[in-house]
Amino acid sequence: MAPTSLAAQLAALRPVPTHGANREGGGLRTRPSLLFSASEAADLDAEAIHSIGLSGLGELERHDPALHKFEKLLFSRSAASFRRESQSVEVLKVVDQSIKQLLQARPHPARTPISRCYPPPLALPGPHPAGRAPCGPLRADDGSANTPRAARLQAISPFFLLRPAHKVLEFLIRAYAVHEHAPDDLLACALPFHSTPQFVRVVHLLTPTGKWGFLAGVKKTGSPLSKQVLPPPHRPSPRKRGARTRAARRA
Repeated sequence: MAPTSLAAQLAALRPVPTHGANREGGGLRTRPSLLFSASEAADLDAEAIHSIGLSGLGELERHDPALHKFEKLLFSRSAASFRRESQSVEVLKVVDQSIKQLLQARPHPARTPISRCYPPPLALPGPHPAGRAPCGPLRADDGSANTPRAARLQAISPFFLLRPAHKVLEFLIRAYAVHEHAPDDLLACALPFHSTPQFVRVVHLLTPTGKWGFLAGVKKTGSPLSKQVLPPPHRPSPRKRGARTRAARRA
């Protein structure tokens, strides 16, 4: 048999590299996942995860119709086969900005607090009663220049404890590897719920370093984060607060 023919046959037998997958010591293929075990996730192809994520987004749109715009931005059919290494700088910029908006944009006054909403350990920013996540309908965004910027930014963070949000995150992890390329945004989405098992699962997907180093213990022990170990929030000095107040009055 000719050497070139043998080389071609051997190449055909090699496993095709799979995006985001790795192998454990026994040769078992695994994938990072929020919804499934690592081995179960490896058995689900990109199309299956895309369907899961899209269904989750659709369910969240019942709570917040403004999330519909992300179907086109991040959940198109072609997104199931997204590869960062083959994208242009311009495309990656749009994708990363869309992910940031979806994960950690702050709620705004149009979000109506509802007393039955689940209470997260930390109150999210916004005009709502302390200790409760804002939820309820949002004003529709007409995309015009008259729409306040804060009103155009939506987020799934208030729905983090809901199953549909986990479906959305599952797709973002598989398709866009947000746990690797957008860890700040992913943690900003989950941190208000730091004392829940769902937050622990998110941390297990990451490598906490730098400013997130205080989460290393969560990943090691699997125990939720205590509020006492959270870094203190940044507060402007009295001089800066006074300057802002005077500027606001002049405006």
